[in-house]
Parts: sequence; C-alpha cells; structure tokens
Amino acid sequence: MGNTERSEQALVFALEEYPEAKISVIHVTESSDPLGLFGRREVEDYLIPDRSELADNLVPDGSSFNRAQRKRAEQVFTRACQVADDYGLDVELIVKSGDVVEEIRAYADAEAVDRIIITDHQPTGVRPRLRSIPASISRHATPPVTMVE
Repeated sequence: MGNTERSEQALVFALEEYPEAKISVIHVTESSDPLGLFGRREVEDYLIPDRSELADNLVPDGSSFNRAQRKRAEQVFTRACQVADDYGLDVELIVKSGDVVEEIRAYADAEAVDRIIITDHQPTGVRPRLRSIPASISRHATPPVTMVE
C-alpha cells in the first residue's frame, strides 16, 4: 500500500470517528537537504506561485524541486477534499515546511488539537526506516496520537 492510500485511510478514520470535529489535513514538506547544511527553507520556497507565463525551458535553478513539492501538496489536498466531500464534510488544509515531527507538534500545540491521527509512511532517502514519524510524534506531542495502519 502506498503513502497516498495510507494517508487516505487516516483521513477516512478521522471523518468517521469525529464527524463533528474540525479536521485539519497537514502536509509537511521536508528540506531536500537532510543534513541541514543550508538551513531551513520556508514554505514559500517549496510552494512557488504559478508561473504559466514563463517558458518551461528556463535554466534550472532548483525550482524543479519546488514544482515537485507544490505538485505533491496539491495532489494530497485535492484527494483530501474529494474524500471529505464524500462524507459531506470540510477539512482545513495546512502546509508546513521543516521537520515533520516538530511541525506537527507545534501545530497541535498552537491550535490546541485534541487528537492527532496519523499513518506511517514508507521510508525515503530523507527519512530512513529507523525514524518512525508516529512514534516520534507520540513521544513529543501533547495530545494523544492515533496510528492508523
């Protein structure tokens, strides 16, 4: 099962278990620089404005990474809205940039979130198998964490 299907399962669980709740779908973009050598990027660095008026054959300047991040966020949010529509409910869409665990923990604290519902994702080069996002969030977040598999 891919990451998209796992995330969708977590959203379906939230919509079914908490239909009266305000549900936020958070997509966290991780830096392409896993060692942090160049500092942390802001979300605006990942989600570039639509530049359809620009030619596609521009000199590469890293914006292809930005476009990929933007496309992924758009895919996640489009699917989340479709799933929420199937339930006749709305979801709030949030994009953060940085360390996944820290961004989710900070958002949960700032918004006084009652529960975090999450699924684990397959390991990537940036986030190897030895780092479980749900386990890390469970250790560091204030609200309870529900892991959907």
